[in-house]
Amino acid sequence: MFCSINKDCAFLSCANEYVSNVIKIIKKPKIAVALLLFLALIGSFGAFDAIVDITPSNTAAKLEKTRNRLLITFGTFKAINGAVSIIQSIETGGSVVVAKASVRFGEWLDPMNDLVEQAGQLILYAILSVTIQEFLFAIGNRIAFSVIMPVGLLFFATSYFFTSDVLKIKLRKLSSGIIILALFAKLLVPTSMLVSNYVMETFLLEKYEPAITKIQENQAQMEKLEDISFLTNVVGNIKEWFKPIENITYENIFMLITIFVFENILLPITVGLILLRSFQFFVLYKK
Repeated sequence: MFCSINKDCAFLSCANEYVSNVIKIIKKPKIAVALLLFLALIGSFGAFDAIVDITPSNTAAKLEKTRNRLLITFGTFKAINGAVSIIQSIETGGSVVVAKASVRFGEWLDPMNDLVEQAGQLILYAILSVTIQEFLFAIGNRIAFSVIMPVGLLFFATSYFFTSDVLKIKLRKLSSGIIILALFAKLLVPTSMLVSNYVMETFLLEKYEPAITKIQENQAQMEKLEDISFLTNVVGNIKEWFKPIENITYENIFMLITIFVFENILLPITVGLILLRSFQFFVLYKK
């Protein structure tokens, strides 16, 4: 066993020495310039995209799945809003007519109507967030590693031709910033969707599915109000008939708003900030 440990130590020592020699060679200006130019050349032909396979089809599928959930929820909210408007068109006398009375029977539904409208606005913001992520993903997937990254490497290679230390530092800072931009553009949306999808599938889906199911069931109940004969039968006690639906709808609307704002607004912003700080640390860090 002692011999084995000595062999392992000898191997690690040789490996460490080999890596140190390679680093010394790479640090030589001519070698560094040649290597950077080579990386820039192969990067412009898509080599980095081939090496860093982030499965764009999976990311696009996740974005589409998220957008579809949001659109279904938004459509459900608009249907509830329409049903509430029908209830508010009932006259106090017991007949079913378009609202012309001085006192509306459905005024007690105004808070719910306002909540549904505000929830719809928040869902629209979430849809906008997903749409922006789709645009960023398309742009980043197309030019990040094939255009932006090679430009950053070229700037870094150019810095070796300047004798002024000030110019070298400025050019290398610029190239570091371009490399950070390339990494950020390439990995932001896939990483964000990976995290969001994991959180949704692991923690939030079990809350989302019952919430949207109950709201859609309530929507089906409220759509009965479009039937004049049904509405005539319940007009006398419509408030009692609607109260259980109202309570369930409030609870589940708040749940859906929380899920979508967290998944599609807060998580992408958090992931983006963490990625940016990480790239800045690893690219700009100096001992």
